[in-house]
Amino acid sequence: MLNCEWVEFQIENELITQDRFEEMMNDTYQAMMLDENNFPQYIWTANFVIIVTKRFKVLEEIEFKQIPRNPACQ
Repeated sequence: MLNCEWVEFQIENELITQDRFEEMMNDTYQAMMLDENNFPQYIWTANFVIIVTKRFKVLEEIEFKQIPRNPACQ
């Protein structure tokens, strides 16, 4: 489901708010695609598409991969 409003999600004991995410990515949030558990799969920012991958080792982790979008060609 595509959502234009931020939906907070949790990684281990840390709640990821829009402000925290924008600080981590150094970019502005635009939209996110959520899975059936309301966890983000993709997050769009002004300059990137972020693929969100959950990983389980000893602790639960997630990885944010930034893919450039809307290149500015001169």
